[in-house]
Formats: sequence, structure tokens, C-alpha cells
Amino acid sequence: MHRACVILMCYTVSEGGGDHTQTIRQHYVFLLEHLDTFSLLDELYQAKVLTDEEMNIVSLEVTSISRVAKLLSVLSRKSREHFDKFLDVVDKVGYEYIVDHVTGRQGQ
Repeated sequence: MHRACVILMCYTVSEGGGDHTQTIRQHYVFLLEHLDTFSLLDELYQAKVLTDEEMNIVSLEVTSISRVAKLLSVLSRKSREHFDKFLDVVDKVGYEYIVDHVTGRQGQ
């Protein structure tokens, strides 16, 4: 099984399926400082996490931080399934440390 899938399953079970909007809020500053939307947007679109319109909304932001903030805003209104796919994409593009931090699975 893919490492991100194992992390996501552990996270979902340990959080009791928790509220992903709370997770975003809890790690908001960390995500703002560490995510790079340029490497994520196309992958999120391909994984059907973002629609064309949502991709355009995020892309229109001028600064990197404002793009990440807009992406987090969009994600907070999506389903838990979309958030889990987001974490899988983040891991896939090389930000495994971000997934580890957000899921509490650091060092595993």
C-alpha cells in the first residue's frame, strides 16, 4: 500500500474521521509557510480535488501566500474525501513532511 494511503488511514482512524476544516485551521500558518501551489494545482486538478473554476480562482491570486490561503479556503468547503486526496497529492509531489506534520505521523 502506498505510504500516503497508510498515513491517511491512520489519520482518519485516530481522528475518528474528524473535521478537516479544524485540521486546516489548526495547521493554517504551517501550511501557509510550507505549501507551494505551483507544484500542486495541476496535480489537484488531475486528482479531481479542484474544479476548473476553483483552479482559476486560486491561480488569480497575486502572491504565493494568498494563493495558498485561497486554496485552503476552497479545501475547507470541500468534503473530507477531497481533503484526504489533497494530502495524498501533497505527499506525491514531495511534501511528505507536510503530510507527516498535519497528520501527526512525524518520523514514521
